[in-house]
Amino acid sequence: MLDGRHWEIFNVVLFYAVGGLFLFAAYRNKARQQRQLPVKLHYLFALYTFLWGTSWLLHLCGFPKLDEAFKAAGAVVAVVNGVAWLRYILKDRHAA
Repeated sequence: MLDGRHWEIFNVVLFYAVGGLFLFAAYRNKARQQRQLPVKLHYLFALYTFLWGTSWLLHLCGFPKLDEAFKAAGAVVAVVNGVAWLRYILKDRHAA
């Protein structure tokens, strides 16, 4: 079972891994000129996960002020990402 410190390290690795997967998906879609999902949404989600992963890393290293700053930046990116998703969904509905 994961205790407190191991759980935090797991969160850092998880956030960076998910962010890397979304960057890879954006690269793959752009390289193949596929438009299943806009590349901008991949980049926004990758940025969000990297900000939160960095926040956890700063928390582990003992920088609480920087940790809070990265969490706030991640929250702003999450709102922008949510708005971009809504625009994509609504545009897709109007096209159908």
